[in-house]
Amino acid sequence: MKLKSQKRSRSRFRRGLLIFTLVMLCAIAAALVVCWNMLADYEANTPESSMRRYLDRVSAGEWDALAAESGFEPTQYAALDDYEAALRQIYADPVADPVFVRTGGGESDPVYTLKQGGEKVAELQLTRAPEGSEYEWGVRTVVEPMDPVSITVPEFVRVSVNGVELTGGEFVTSAGYDVLPDGIDPPRHATYTIEGLYRPPEITAEADGVVCEVRAGTEGTYQIEARPTDDTAMWEFAEGAARTYAAFITQDATRAQLNAYLLPGTEFYQAMQEFYNGWYIDHNAHEFRDMEHVRIHMSSPDCYFAELTFTYIIRMGSKEYEYPSHYSVGCLRVNGEWKVFQIATI
Repeated sequence: MKLKSQKRSRSRFRRGLLIFTLVMLCAIAAALVVCWNMLADYEANTPESSMRRYLDRVSAGEWDALAAESGFEPTQYAALDDYEAALRQIYADPVADPVFVRTGGGESDPVYTLKQGGEKVAELQLTRAPEGSEYEWGVRTVVEPMDPVSITVPEFVRVSVNGVELTGGEFVTSAGYDVLPDGIDPPRHATYTIEGLYRPPEITAEADGVVCEVRAGTEGTYQIEARPTDDTAMWEFAEGAARTYAAFITQDATRAQLNAYLLPGTEFYQAMQEFYNGWYIDHNAHEFRDMEHVRIHMSSPDCYFAELTFTYIIRMGSKEYEYPSHYSVGCLRVNGEWKVFQIATI
């Protein structure tokens, strides 16, 4: 009897040990699963993992969603599409081997510089995601606006930037018209400074009876130039004045013929009254060749500059002397009649 009792006791011990072992194994497995999930959750919510997920979305071309989640606030001249276009430009080349370098921000809003091959690609701003979000960090690309651009506009021209008409400019006397005599109001222009753009502006301009052209200068400057839809009469007048002026210098036109084109009271008019052309040597004839109308630009419906080139020929016996000429002729309509207030050699 005692032997049987010992056997039963050992059998119960083995079953208990087996059950204990199984329970412990299950507990250890459960603990490992919990630890694994905690580690996986921690890894998924590190700043670097969040930024890598962000770049995966960049690679997938989720531009609309990334722009919408960026927190970008549209401005007068920049819409969400402009921010999206800037994102596309920043990530035009794939980021295959990213390196993240902490460069600023606080504990709740760290900033990292994204590099590839040692070169900066972008700055990434991290912020705590709202409660209930799948991941702890939200990520956006820091997109800086372009440098401000300036647009110079004649007073009679209406101009818009990205569909927004420019108004409230401070108008000043346009260049070249400060030589007009007293009593004649010179044309004016305004220069607008546009800030907060994320891509080159779409500039449109219009005015009644003219064609407007946007001319890009250097360092973000733009000039609005207007030219007439029908410039025949303007060119006829400006060319006639240029020819008469050149001929007057060589004594091939009289002062009265030149004065018929000029606006009295200007410095140029006075200079022509005092100009002495008697020094010019005798010659047989003069001629104009290769006349070219370069361009007309209008500062107002009643003011324009005409730029033209030609070769002025002087004949002395069998010899010809060529004088390449490049003029800018300033014209002003006074009492319904065009007059020249300035002729400058370019």
